[in-house]
Amino acid sequence: QGKRVDVESRIQEPGKSPRWFRRIFHPFMDETGSVVRIDGLMDETTKWKDVISRLNILATTDSLTGLPNRSLFYDRLTQAIATARRLGNMQVVLMVMDLDHFKEINDTLGHPAGDEILRQVGARLAPLLRDSDTLARLGGDEFAVLLPEVADGLQAAQKVAGHVAEALSRPFAYAGQDLYLGVGIGIALYPEHGDDVDTLMSRADLAMYSTKHKGVGPGVFQHDTTHRVANQFQLASDLRRALDRGEFVLHYQPKIGLQQGRAYGVEALIRWQHPEQGMLLPDKFIPIAERSGLIHPMTDWIIQTIAEQNRLWDIAGNGLSVALNVSASSFQNPKLLQHLHDALGNTLSTERGGRFEIEITENTLMADIGHGSRVLRQLREIGVTVAIDDFGTGYSSLAYLRRLPIHSIKLDKTFILDMVQDKTDAAIVRSTIDLAHNLGYAVVAEGVENRATLDLLFSMGCDSAQGYFLGHPIPAAEIPQWLSDFAWPSASA
Repeated sequence: QGKRVDVESRIQEPGKSPRWFRRIFHPFMDETGSVVRIDGLMDETTKWKDVISRLNILATTDSLTGLPNRSLFYDRLTQAIATARRLGNMQVVLMVMDLDHFKEINDTLGHPAGDEILRQVGARLAPLLRDSDTLARLGGDEFAVLLPEVADGLQAAQKVAGHVAEALSRPFAYAGQDLYLGVGIGIALYPEHGDDVDTLMSRADLAMYSTKHKGVGPGVFQHDTTHRVANQFQLASDLRRALDRGEFVLHYQPKIGLQQGRAYGVEALIRWQHPEQGMLLPDKFIPIAERSGLIHPMTDWIIQTIAEQNRLWDIAGNGLSVALNVSASSFQNPKLLQHLHDALGNTLSTERGGRFEIEITENTLMADIGHGSRVLRQLREIGVTVAIDDFGTGYSSLAYLRRLPIHSIKLDKTFILDMVQDKTDAAIVRSTIDLAHNLGYAVVAEGVENRATLDLLFSMGCDSAQGYFLGHPIPAAEIPQWLSDFAWPSASA
């Protein structure tokens, strides 16, 4: 026909790797338009084929984990939606996952540790899926799962999500340390929650963020989720300006020594005086601050404010110890110790040790016990005591904690609230108090809301308590008057 032709051929020689050749045929025609000769040029293209193959892999595969990347995942999700639309009776499941506490691992152990953890995550999750499913790393610590052609999407999603959560609950090993991660999981289904890739991805993200750090399992997109998450995004935006605008305040809840019958300290609790939503409690904005990284400047502000307030109380003759709850990310922040030292340098000393206390949860400490142990010893060196908050809700034990420089434990209020009626809770509280005392720890009971609970704690030898029955959180300016008015009858009377 007088047209140039390109032919690509693969040659497989026995016992050798395949070779690729490209042949180009050029026709020559005479005056009548007939082809009178064909010239051929053959060139081996094996190396180019290998390069193209590698480039294709790089373009569609995450180089760290070997999993499909965002581009390939989007392509497969698009195909899955098209197939389900054509079949008409099948669903597509999209799950997005974001690891908890991953930033802390990167910040404290370095990016090589984070990379190794991501590889381990991919290796754990891949065997949980069918050959037709796709596990991808979308970027950072975000992963996604695609379940195409599913008859009962919600049931399948919840089953897989359960397997994922269980797989990631086991400790990860790095450099001889056990590291613990959590995971937030969001689920969206085709066609119920969207009929295109962007809508499904957006709604799976919304479902994931609505449950992240709450310990309530996977989140399935609900149509009211959009409004709730939009409100969170607005709060996150407002939060960035709250410090500059002076919208945060600290309230202080008294801690009462049961044997002495008087207040010896307070716990500092942050509040946000939002210009439109009024006074917001920490559970409304602390998770947002942690996700956005604002928790660090917020913690610095709290430390500085406490230091200044403590000096004012000292001048007025109301010497009190002050306790501060420290989040997991703040505890992992390598600058925490320096900020404490800078702000509290005039307050802390070996002679006046115990005037400032850090409260951390069991899970925060046990997430990286090596780092936690070092920080606790450094805190003790500068005169800061440490209490284990919400004790009994984590996965540590007093027998394990005995090797750490801890001053006290705070019994979680879930054991305290019903201990008068529930003999099991009472037995747990009594045995914990006895064991803690044998190990040299003081015991603080949280959530004391009636006299009967207070009497029972006194009879058990509990050292101190706090709760609404004893005193609500109040502004610093009201503390002196509260101390003056407080009358403490014998708890056994």
